[in-house]
Amino acid sequence: MAFLVVIGILGLITLMRVKSSIRGVDYMLISIMIIATVLALYTSNLALTLLSLMLVSAPTYLLILMGDPSISIEVGVKYVVNMIIATVLFFVGAIIISSGPSLITYIIGFSLLLLGLSLEVGAAPMHEWVPDVFTAGNPIPVAIIASIAKIAPPFIVAVKITLTTMSLYGVSPYYLAYIAGAFATISMFLGNIGALTSRESPRVLAYSSIATWAM
Repeated sequence: MAFLVVIGILGLITLMRVKSSIRGVDYMLISIMIIATVLALYTSNLALTLLSLMLVSAPTYLLILMGDPSISIEVGVKYVVNMIIATVLFFVGAIIISSGPSLITYIIGFSLLLLGLSLEVGAAPMHEWVPDVFTAGNPIPVAIIASIAKIAPPFIVAVKITLTTMSLYGVSPYYLAYIAGAFATISMFLGNIGALTSRESPRVLAYSSIATWAM
C-alpha cells in the first residue's frame, strides 16, 4: 500500500508539469484513484471490490484527454470505448463466477473476466489500444494511468474474486492456471515481437508493457 501511495504522490507532482484546463480536478482524480486502490486492498466485500475498480478506472477517462486537443480527443475516445468494453466483460465474468455456476459456466465466466482484465490493462490479445494511446497521448497522464491505474487495482480485484469463488464452489485451480497461462503466453509473445519491430520509443514502451503485464 505504501508503494502505491508513493506512486500516486509522484503522479500528483508530475501533473504540475502539464498545462491542464481542469487544474485542481486532476489532483482530485488522482486522489480518488489512490483511495480506491487502498479500498481494493483491504475490503473483502465483492460489491466494494468491484466499486473500487470502477473508482480507479473512471478518472482515467478524463486524464487521457489532457494535452493537445487535436490528438487527445481521438486517443481519448478510443481509450474510453475500450475501457467501457473492458468493464462490461469484467463485471459479466465476475457475476457469472459469483453466482454458483457449474464448472463449464465458471470457466466461461473466468475467461470473460480475463478478457476484461486484459483489455483493462492492455495485455494481449486485447492490447489494440495500447500502442496508439502511448504514442499519441500526453506522456505524463499516460505514465500516471499506466502506473497507478494498471499496476495493482485490476489484478487485486481479479485475484480476490477468483480466490473467493474458487474456494467457495470447489473449482480446481489447475483449470484456471491453464487458461491464465495461455493468456500470459500470448501476451508475452506478441508484446516482445511488437517491441522488437517498433522504431518509435513510445511504441516500444507500449509493447514492453504488454509483455510485462503477463508476468
